[in-house]
Amino acid sequence: MSVPTFAELGFFHILDVSAWDHLLFVAALIAPFAPRDFKLWLAALTAFTLGHTMAMAGQVAAKVPLNERLVEGAVLAT
Repeated sequence: MSVPTFAELGFFHILDVSAWDHLLFVAALIAPFAPRDFKLWLAALTAFTLGHTMAMAGQVAAKVPLNERLVEGAVLAT
């Protein structure tokens, strides 16, 4: 798969209603910034995306099975 394909999958994953925990996290992440502070929104969302990508890549590289509920709970806790 190509990078644009992964980007598209990630974009639609975040916007999926079943990914409510991600949406809630993103909303909390950008809540302190005014709508006119688009650059701050973009920086926060980029940091979230990079962190999420690094966590997923680390999981794949380490080949360590993780409990999905545990991971989702950790996302909510942070």
